[in-house]
This record gives sequence, C-alpha cells and structure tokens, in this order.
Amino acid sequence: PVDVGDTVRKGKTLVILDSDNNRLMLAQSEARLAALKAQIAQAKYRLDKAQELLEKDFISDDELLARETDLAVLEANHQEQKVLVSIQELALSRTNIKAPFDATVVDRQAQIGSYAMPGTALMTIVQTDEREIDVEIDPRYAVQLPTISDLFFISQGRKWPVKFSRLSNVIE
Repeated sequence: PVDVGDTVRKGKTLVILDSDNNRLMLAQSEARLAALKAQIAQAKYRLDKAQELLEKDFISDDELLARETDLAVLEANHQEQKVLVSIQELALSRTNIKAPFDATVVDRQAQIGSYAMPGTALMTIVQTDEREIDVEIDPRYAVQLPTISDLFFISQGRKWPVKFSRLSNVIE
C-alpha cells in the first residue's frame, strides 16, 4: 500500500504478505485443539467411571493408573497445542507489516508477487520523528553544551529544541 516517497504514520500498514498458508495452519491447529478437548472430556469420564468400578473391585489399580496416565498425556498435548495455536496466530499477525514509527519510504526492494522469507528486506524507511543530528564541535566549546538550557537547531526557517542523548569524547 505504500511506495517510495510516501510519508507514513506509526501503525500504518507498509506491506501485506500473502496469509493463506498461515490461515490454513492456524485453522488446522485450532481443529487439533478442539479434538484434544473432546478427547480430554472422554478421558475424564472414563477415569470417573474407573474410580467407581475400583471401589466395587471390578477393575484393577493398574487399569485406573492407565486411565489417569491417558488423561495426563492428553492434557499435556492440549497445552502443547495451545502453544502451537499461539505460534500460528503470531505468524499470521506478521503478514501485515506496520510502520514502527513515523517515517518516509526511501527504497522498496519487494514488488507484488515477490517471494519473501523471514529476514528478507522489503523496504527501507527513515524515521521522521525523534530526528538525530550528529555534529562535530570544537572541544573548547563542547564542555559548555550540557550547561546550556536554551539550545536550538535552526534549518530552512524551522527551529527545533536540542536534547542531548549522548556526548562523545572522541577527539581526532
């Protein structure tokens, strides 16, 4: 939705990746989660029945242990599947890439139909808020800078207050 030269606000969509595979994988993970919920319900019912039968000496302790183990395994699989669903949701959310800050698009490497993998550069943006200026100052005057309370950068008729984020003591 954006091209070179466009100015974008933080949160605006920059790139929309094909999400079909991610949607299908999420649906598959959610279906598996639902199946495990049903199996857990059945295992709980069978365990309850086994406990009743044990009280009447109709089944062995070993059979009761087997049903408890079945339930524990299904509950562990359920937890694992919940994690897989979360992973798929995260992967799906990453198919809509948004601007992390106000910026200008300065280069676009990808085009519609291009193949992208994680780590593939799709575009280059330059931050337009919280700009930084790198300035070399005569060391005789640099020591006074942190004590100045009313310092501004003026360019093309605009005036910006200066905040010091870092002073380097590098002298060449």
